[in-house]
Amino acid sequence: MLWHNGHWINGLERGEGPPLLLIMGLGGSVDMWDTLIEHLPGRRVIAFDAPGTGVSSLPSRAVTVPELADLAVAVLDHHRISSADILGFSYGGAIAQQLAVQHPGRVRGLVLAATTCGVGTLPAPNPAASSALASPWRYYSPDYFRRTAPHVYGGEVGRNARIRERL
Repeated sequence: MLWHNGHWINGLERGEGPPLLLIMGLGGSVDMWDTLIEHLPGRRVIAFDAPGTGVSSLPSRAVTVPELADLAVAVLDHHRISSADILGFSYGGAIAQQLAVQHPGRVRGLVLAATTCGVGTLPAPNPAASSALASPWRYYSPDYFRRTAPHVYGGEVGRNARIRERL
């Protein structure tokens, strides 16, 4: 656990090799990275639960994206990492982008997955997709994921139920 700006921050560190910091999306926690981490041999993988997610402490107010970018740097410092490759998923991608802007020397490479550039972007045109995206239930309930995935993700995931069953 890391103490940062009045919050206990849960994190994980696995493996050895070049460091890779994983930044999860809204409502997600470090345990959601397990399957991906299995496919990253030869990497030192670091991840953290943002305040209010996983087992990190609950904030008394909303934590801003710039504050979360600073938290990501604190996580790197905690693990004695001067720079790392960064992977941001969904809302974590917005945090990763902010991290690259605020602390460019800390970012070796940047991977953005299923993300946006943040405030001011257009919402999904489908109200059902927007509603499902706002709910963290898609991470915790396989049934909710299967029902909402066609609207949220579209493409092959939306058309092929066998793919959704594997996820």
